[in-house]
Amino acid sequence: MNTNSTISYKVYRLLGVLALITIMIIPALCPKTYKTKVFIKERPFKATSTNITTKPKINLMTLENTVFSTPTVYDLPDYNPIDAASVPGIPNIRQGKYTGTKAYEYASAITNKHSDAYKLKTMSSADEEGFYRYKDRYLVAIGTYFNAPVGTLITITLENGTQIPAVVGDIKSDAHTDENNVYSMSCICATEFIVDKSFKECSGDVSDVMPGWDSKVVSISVYDLNVLN
Repeated sequence: MNTNSTISYKVYRLLGVLALITIMIIPALCPKTYKTKVFIKERPFKATSTNITTKPKINLMTLENTVFSTPTVYDLPDYNPIDAASVPGIPNIRQGKYTGTKAYEYASAITNKHSDAYKLKTMSSADEEGFYRYKDRYLVAIGTYFNAPVGTLITITLENGTQIPAVVGDIKSDAHTDENNVYSMSCICATEFIVDKSFKECSGDVSDVMPGWDSKVVSISVYDLNVLN
C-alpha cells in the first residue's frame, strides 16, 4: 500500500469516528430538539357493565335532605296484644291503645359482638342528649313487621308532621311484640331509641325531651339502602 492510500484510509476512519461522536453527543446536549414525541388520541369514556356500579354513592352526612329512592311506607296498624296467658314468660303485657310512646333502649344492652347491631353501635356515637346516631340519623329498634334489617335507612313520620331521620339499630324480638310484630307489649311503643347511659332521665318516653316528638308515629318509610352493605 502506498503512502497516499494509507493517509486517505486514516482520514476516512477519523471522519467516521467524528460522525459517530456527533450522532451520540448532540442529542444528549439538545434533548428538546431531538426528543421523539408520541401522540396518543384520547378516546371518549364509554360506560360498560364492568366499570359502573348498580348502586349510587350516597353522602350519608346529608341523608335527611336527600331523596335517594322511593321508600316502602308502612302505616302503623292498631295495637293488638297477645293473650297474656299464652306468653307467661313476658311480664307486664299492657292492654290499651297506642298513645305515641317512644321508648328507649340502652346501647349497653347490645352485647353480641358478632351481631350487626353491635357493629352499627361501634360505628355510631352518642350526641349531646344521649341519643346514639350514625352520622345524623338516630339508631332505633323496630319490629319485624317493617321487613327492615339492622342498618336499613328509615324515616319515622309523626301525626303532627314531624319526620325523624333514622337507621334501624336493633330488631325487637317477636316474642316481645304484639300479634303484628310492631309494638312492644311492655310499653305499647312502636319505636325504641338507642341511647347512652348519659341520656336524661324521663318518664320512659323520649318524647318528653325532644321538642316536636310528642305525637304518635303514624308511618315508617323504609328505604332499600343499608349502611352496613
